[in-house]
Amino acid sequence: MATEAFSSIETRLHEHLAQLLTYNSLRMLRTEARHKESRAALSRIIRVFGELNKHQPPDYVIDDYLELSTNWLIESIQLLKKEWLKGSFEAWKTVVKW
Repeated sequence: MATEAFSSIETRLHEHLAQLLTYNSLRMLRTEARHKESRAALSRIIRVFGELNKHQPPDYVIDDYLELSTNWLIESIQLLKKEWLKGSFEAWKTVVKW
């Protein structure tokens, strides 16, 4: 079921989800890092991630969604997985922008 749902998602949405999961994971790692050096290194990685994002094709640019909470991102993925939300970028964008 998850494979069917995943394969029905538009490429643009795939790319946004992958980029947002990566960004949120880096932020979470930085928050949970115990050492100052680790937090500094993760801050640099996040900064580079942001700079690279500026040079990506439109399907990869996630600037409009950087403030999306990790919980809301995961909830949107659950909606897609359960096929309660159509796998189109426009449908997903409408839901997460609420």
